[in-house]
Amino acid sequence: MIADEPRTGKDLVAESIHKNSGRTAAWPFSRVDCETLSEAEGQIGFYGAEKIGSTGRNSWVD
Repeated sequence: MIADEPRTGKDLVAESIHKNSGRTAAWPFSRVDCETLSEAEGQIGFYGAEKIGSTGRNSWVD
């Protein structure tokens, strides 16, 4: 995660890092505005979650 003041080019830096990572074919680059996410959405988005059985509950993935 790259953090800095608004309009300082964070997205350009992040995209450049991604392009040079060698994973561009398997993992497309996507921008995320973390200010628009709730805490739970942010945790699931960054750390992942999986469904538990038929209950549909989420469990954190290690």
